[in-house]
Amino acid sequence: MGDRLPYIYFTEVLSLKITLQPDGQQKNEASSITRIECGICLEKYTTTRRPRTLPCGHNFCGYCLQNCIEQGNSNCSICRKTHTATTVDDIPINTEFETVIQLTRSLMAGNNARSNESSDEDDDFTNGRCPRHKKSLLYFKCNSHGIYVCHQCTVIEHSPSKCDIVEIKEEVLKTKEKTLEDAKQRVNHIHSTTTTLETILVEKRKSITDMKAQIEIILKKIGEANTVCNKAQKDIVKNKSISNQLEECIKRLKKTNTNKGIKKESSDVQDNLKSLAIHLGELKEKYNIKDLSKNLLR
Repeated sequence: MGDRLPYIYFTEVLSLKITLQPDGQQKNEASSITRIECGICLEKYTTTRRPRTLPCGHNFCGYCLQNCIEQGNSNCSICRKTHTATTVDDIPINTEFETVIQLTRSLMAGNNARSNESSDEDDDFTNGRCPRHKKSLLYFKCNSHGIYVCHQCTVIEHSPSKCDIVEIKEEVLKTKEKTLEDAKQRVNHIHSTTTTLETILVEKRKSITDMKAQIEIILKKIGEANTVCNKAQKDIVKNKSISNQLEECIKRLKKTNTNKGIKKESSDVQDNLKSLAIHLGELKEKYNIKDLSKNLLR
């Protein structure tokens, strides 16, 4: 029978459904045999029609998944669980499953090229039964002769004392363990990346909140400064009016020759000067330009 692995052991490899929990624990469930063709279009997986795995663990070809996404269907065709993929590129290619499929096909093709056994024997082998001992299952592989054998075969023709006999189940378990370990590593990497991104997001949100608070403080100070400037501008206009009055008094003094006129105008000027000095003092206390600058720079 060459190196072709009995079909029952391929189904054991392909039927392993791995569900990884958020804490990294795994859950193995007995399930129906995983198809080596797409469960939607029933086409065999190829290099252009590659299997992609949904979060629920079921595989479909990229063409069918893209069609489902374009039609707004985000449910798995087998278990009906939803996914969040918006394009087929968001759904990862199942490279481990591809490897198993390629191995299956290559072994079957090699066996077909070398096999001279009858169709009945081939059917027995495909079903995992020994062609020589019809009711015995093929549980072992004879590495010395490159064939799969049953328990009865190892008693005489392929005795462990003469041949290198290994259990097929060991190879299957190794494949399962490797697939599971690879999946766990990918999930751990995703969890680590997600945690890092969440930390960065929290920091960015805090920075934005702090920046908004600073902008609000600056806008408030600008508003207060505008109010002070408007009041100061009004006082400047008022002082200019007083200054104009003083100039008029001086002009009238120059034109007046009598002592009485001089005394009267001088008295008016003195009164205006006192009024202006008092007003300027009030302005100095009320609007301290130096303090205003400090407030704006805080």
